[in-house]
Amino acid sequence: MKWVEFKEIFLSRFDMLETCAETILKMLTGKPQEGECLATYASRIFTILMSRWGNLGKEEMVVSLILAHMGQIEPRLQRSIFSEEVTSRCKMQRELMAFSYRKRSYQETTKTIASTTQDNKRPRLSSVSTKCYACGKIGHKSFECFSRSHDKQQTTLTSGRSNTAVATRASLICYKCGVEGHVASRCSKTWPVASSSAQPADTPSVVKRVDVCGMKPVTGIITQFGEQFSFCFDSGADCSLIKESVSRRLVGTLQHTIVTLTGVGKSSVLCDSQILSSVALSGHDVQILFHIIPDDYLNNDILIGRDLLALGLSVHISSDKLTIVEKPSLVNICNVGNAVADFQNVDTDMPDDLKPRLIELLSCFKESFVEGTPTSRVKTGELEINLIDPNKIVQRRPYHLSPEERMIVRNKCSELLSAGVIRSSKSPFSSPILLVKKRDGTDRMCVDYRELNSNTVPDRYPLPLIGDQVQRLSGARFYTCLDMASGFYQVPINVESNSIEKTAFITPDAHYEFTAMPFGLRNAPSVYQRAINTALGDLAHSYVIVYMDDLVIPANNVEQGLERLRVVLKTLSDAGFSFNIKKCAFLKKKVQFLGYEISEGEIRPNPRKIIALTSSPPPQTITQLRQFLGLASYFRQFVNNFSLKMAPLYRLLANNNSKITWTTEYETIRQDIISLLTSSPVLMLFDPELPIELHTDASSEGYGAILFQRAGTKLHPVEYYSKRTTHTESRYHSYELETLAVVNSVKHFRHYLYGRTFTVVTDCNSLKASRTKVDLTPRVHRWWAFLQAFDFDIQYREGRRMAHVDFFSRNHLPQVNNTAVSDTPSLGRENYVVEKRINLAELSSNWLQAEQRRDPEYNEIITKLESDDLDVESCRIYELRSNVLYRRIQRNNRNIWLPIVPRAFRWSIINHIHESILHLGWDKTLEKAYQHYWFPNMSKYVRKFVENCITCRVAKSRSGKQQIELHPIPKANIPWHTIHIDATGKLSGKNDQKEYVFVLVDAFTKYVLLRHSTRINTDSVISALKASISLFGTPVRVIADQGRCFANKDFKDFCASHNIHLHLIATGSCRANGQVERIMSTLKNMLTVIETSPNRSWQDALDDVQLSINSTIHRVTKASPLELLIGRVARPLNLLTVDDHEVEVDVEEIRDQANRLLKNNACLDKARFDQSRAKLSSFSVGDYVLTENHERNQTKLDSKYKGPYEVIEVLDGDRYHLKSLNCNRVYKYARDRLRPLPQSYVPTELDPCLSDDNDGKIFVQNFFCSK
Repeated sequence: MKWVEFKEIFLSRFDMLETCAETILKMLTGKPQEGECLATYASRIFTILMSRWGNLGKEEMVVSLILAHMGQIEPRLQRSIFSEEVTSRCKMQRELMAFSYRKRSYQETTKTIASTTQDNKRPRLSSVSTKCYACGKIGHKSFECFSRSHDKQQTTLTSGRSNTAVATRASLICYKCGVEGHVASRCSKTWPVASSSAQPADTPSVVKRVDVCGMKPVTGIITQFGEQFSFCFDSGADCSLIKESVSRRLVGTLQHTIVTLTGVGKSSVLCDSQILSSVALSGHDVQILFHIIPDDYLNNDILIGRDLLALGLSVHISSDKLTIVEKPSLVNICNVGNAVADFQNVDTDMPDDLKPRLIELLSCFKESFVEGTPTSRVKTGELEINLIDPNKIVQRRPYHLSPEERMIVRNKCSELLSAGVIRSSKSPFSSPILLVKKRDGTDRMCVDYRELNSNTVPDRYPLPLIGDQVQRLSGARFYTCLDMASGFYQVPINVESNSIEKTAFITPDAHYEFTAMPFGLRNAPSVYQRAINTALGDLAHSYVIVYMDDLVIPANNVEQGLERLRVVLKTLSDAGFSFNIKKCAFLKKKVQFLGYEISEGEIRPNPRKIIALTSSPPPQTITQLRQFLGLASYFRQFVNNFSLKMAPLYRLLANNNSKITWTTEYETIRQDIISLLTSSPVLMLFDPELPIELHTDASSEGYGAILFQRAGTKLHPVEYYSKRTTHTESRYHSYELETLAVVNSVKHFRHYLYGRTFTVVTDCNSLKASRTKVDLTPRVHRWWAFLQAFDFDIQYREGRRMAHVDFFSRNHLPQVNNTAVSDTPSLGRENYVVEKRINLAELSSNWLQAEQRRDPEYNEIITKLESDDLDVESCRIYELRSNVLYRRIQRNNRNIWLPIVPRAFRWSIINHIHESILHLGWDKTLEKAYQHYWFPNMSKYVRKFVENCITCRVAKSRSGKQQIELHPIPKANIPWHTIHIDATGKLSGKNDQKEYVFVLVDAFTKYVLLRHSTRINTDSVISALKASISLFGTPVRVIADQGRCFANKDFKDFCASHNIHLHLIATGSCRANGQVERIMSTLKNMLTVIETSPNRSWQDALDDVQLSINSTIHRVTKASPLELLIGRVARPLNLLTVDDHEVEVDVEEIRDQANRLLKNNACLDKARFDQSRAKLSSFSVGDYVLTENHERNQTKLDSKYKGPYEVIEVLDGDRYHLKSLNCNRVYKYARDRLRPLPQSYVPTELDPCLSDDNDGKIFVQNFFCSK
């Protein structure tokens, strides 16, 4: 064998990786190499440590540092440092204890050897020394040896061996287990260590003691599935133990919790595995948590500790006999004030043998369970009432009450006074009270806070979505419901904000105010939700489902349910919350939550709410119909195509009359819905582990979807979704409707589908092909851009196999006919008639005749005209000409007959006329329409059509009064506090060189500073600003426009670093920087005059221009800028004067005068500006707008507006932050530069056709081509 081969084999078998502690020790004892500087040495050490410690945890690094330090103190400890990696605190402690034990044994052995090796002869024992024949040590006898039991298996020392040999063997001690006779490499015992996956390394383990308390332990037998195991009962042990080999034969649930067991052997044992198992013990079925330890530590298979007593059992021990009986029934009560909570009769579905564990758990938190009104207050929130108008005080007289009602109110107030919820008041506020009947017939006292609520600043803290909270209960078998005791009364009211006095209420007998949050306040739900979410912390987002004072804890088994209940009770009790034991339910298999019935992963409507539907009479008024629809809509997710089935009833809401005619058709729909809801419909709670299918279908009337999950071979519905189409959507092509159904269904179920793979099942084969199609319409492009964020496949299925989502695609809704002939159709029918957008040039010559026959209303009139059944009055205004229905109208003082246009064709007719006259105004479009057609309310229809014509909005400039107001910028009467800055346009310089002038104007003194520059960039702007700073100091505020040199990041950073507030005006709003714009006009005129002089250039005269402006009296301030700035009347250099007398100026006086004049002038300017403007209508966040295209960016024939943009922020001064639809770029615009985007053209999602540089023409051609 060659050396290279031997070396490779040798190192692969015996080479050890360098430990972290060894690396540190080498670093501490090392030094730089010859000629190596400190920087290079430090870099090399840094590289070594980073490569070695790249993936090290915090605990491992700390342990390595400590071991390296110990290695310097005790060199013999370096054996442990170099032998193996020590990565945890527990292992370090064990290593150090073993080393201390070896060191002590080594010192004793050394003394023995020194005393027995005085010569080379056989040593003799001293008469005073005693020797242990069990371990061979000097100093004690064998019956006193503490390690005798460990040495029974070793061979007894022979007399022929010398004491030296005995001492040598005794010095061999395992530094892992501390037992003599072998070394660590031959140790047969396994030491469990902390697992990083089970618990964080820095988490301390639970310490439990298992000392045997008796000389002769009591033993017995436990069984599981017929197999027997011996056990030993130890009343002194905190927990139960089991041998590792026996645990493999036991059936149960494995857990991984780090527990330090003391009292086992000579030292502590680290246990990281447990098994929860059900066993039979003396005829009782119990569930015990056994801690798994190595076999060497137990003589019996199992050791049972006193944790058995916590299971509701009593253990009787007599000599060696063990008897186990059930504890006698005890009633656990807790007293809080006068309230008593009985835990014996709690509502639970737990087995009787496990119920004592629940009672024991609840007893630990007995102070938190109360009956009646709680007296404690929570620590995680308080109510603060902020008024919109602080000067508006609620002062109402009490409502009239009967003597019996007044007695009830006095008793209620007395109860609240004793609980500390209210107190007597002297507040100026007084809201009245009234009594409201509860479900059980008793009275509830309520305060009428309507007037106070209308003046309260709203708290926008969100309440959880009910649907999301219910779906979080999936996968559980047991549910615990906790009900807060008078939940709102547990929240205190902020004292410092004077909120208590605002809650004051008045009764016929007294005046009180709340010290705890009452019911009925506007912000009470948000405040309570914030308080309980803060108390729960991360629990509110893990396994606790909370909606205000309703709280549910799901669990998969009893053990998990009890542990979660303990954590929640501890958390909420520490925060000060109290519970109503009568309304709490623990570990139930079926619960009622937020109007739904939840049981074992299924969701059903609450039977009590279904009874409200079945017991209600047929609606007779619009109000009753709304109530029925509202209650039925609460369960719409249980009914497939709910909105389509209920469409005829929704149409009745458009009736202007308060009463409705309830026909048999409506009653049939009502009974069908009630039947569907009362037949126990079942929806499966969403399980993220199961496959997902989304079935969709669409028609011109509406579209629907069903979210399925496949469990095995069966499909289970999770939720239904349906929606009626709008007027615009109803005119879409069938392929577009199918795509729209998928898009909106995915949006609706986004919380289920995002980030997961699912399958879309549809009966539209074109939808599957369009996924890879290139030439799509812009509308479909937008939809597919949205769908790209989801991972799904499309599966085609024939229509006959999609009946579950295709009901209304194949069966159209019956039309509600109105037998009365009316000139103006009902609003309900107008809202739901499908308008068709078609090309009139492609229609046949008799299209109008055919469409009038299809319209039910006009078909009825035609039928009556043909049969002479029409009344005389109607015969005067209707007439048939060539089988076409005409209507007589009076126009321009003459009677004319015009054909009637059915509803379905009105949009196409007006669009055709509007385009044929090249988008003239609405009045000309209306006149042209009256020359050929008529339909009811045509004037309003045409005006609304033209106002919403996107081509007119984009291509035409604004006319008439603008919606704009002047907002003067507040100015401080301090020179150079606020400055305005701008740059001139390109000025002709020498040899046609581009030259510019930066103009800086002080907002108060009107002092002008001019700065010449050959470039307009950030550096030149900063240079000009620094020039002003060198003269007058750093300004507080700088106002500039949106020019690139001012909006540049470098200029913004410069201002921010010097605490200068940079205010960039809205795009195109020159009036916001009017100070400098006015000087620009004067400056250009002066420079033009100078340029006409043959012997002087404007560049040389720039300083003279500045002095001339600053020494001239300003029109508003009545003083020159230099007078206000330096208090001196200055004159130009070449100005000839007669008298050189210096004029004295009182600076404070002229500054006060200037300040007063500036404020008066600002008010006059605003009044003059606003009086000629239109009434302002503002935009809100989420609105879509068009922006005016600046003149410099367009030609005469370019579109005047571009867009669309979304409003993302409303600023003061009628300004808005707008965001482009396909990027994150934000613009600032004033109201007068914006136009609202017609609602029918609002984009639903991102349009790939649009970009930041698009102008109005591209917008019209690409984005709205399909409109």
